[in-house]
Amino acid sequence: MLIYESMIKNLHLVPKGANAKLLLRHSIRPQSNDRYADFSWGLTREGKAFAELLGKYLGGYLDKQFKVYIQKAKSSASPRCKETAEMILQGYGKDIPIQEEKILHSMWIEDKEKWDKIFRKYDKDMKVILQKMLDKEYLEGVYPIHLSVSKMLQVMDLYDSNTNKKSDKDGLYRLDIFATHDSLIMLLLAYLLDKNISEIEWIYMLEGCILWFEDSILYVAWRGNIYS
Repeated sequence: MLIYESMIKNLHLVPKGANAKLLLRHSIRPQSNDRYADFSWGLTREGKAFAELLGKYLGGYLDKQFKVYIQKAKSSASPRCKETAEMILQGYGKDIPIQEEKILHSMWIEDKEKWDKIFRKYDKDMKVILQKMLDKEYLEGVYPIHLSVSKMLQVMDLYDSNTNKKSDKDGLYRLDIFATHDSLIMLLLAYLLDKNISEIEWIYMLEGCILWFEDSILYVAWRGNIYS
């Protein structure tokens, strides 16, 4: 199994010495018969191997010219997200605690009961619901889009004053890992790139975007391109 070419391109776009954040969809899970995959599902054996391979790449085992410094890992409470972070760190060769974050599981949910009604009302079609959020439609039990995005950036410590400090560790740059779900990343990307959901091809499993600040500008590496 190979790492996505676009992911490798993303990793090489980050400037040396940056404090970057990899917001990553979990690795391969069992297939679902409908649009909804239960949050209790973990990874398949293939999914674990895929995530471990990415960790090996980040650790410099597959490309001797490329290695990043991982200091922190956070995850949704979902088993497949935690297992993704665990296997990346295993491949990387570092044993650090993985912090569970509610925002990485439910970034826009203000009231779960009301959100569940919205979810059922639109027949679990997240593309429709996400677009309504982007259009700033009022959805009961859901935070406004700007607040949801702000919460996600805060969880990734992008507002931390230490974010712009250079890493003196062994590696081209610091890359903290944040394992979450496809819909959350899609909403964040569409908002930051000022696009409709339909204008972005849906994110694959174990694919993600990389975010970092440089001269007070937020940069996003996504599918081999940089956006600011």
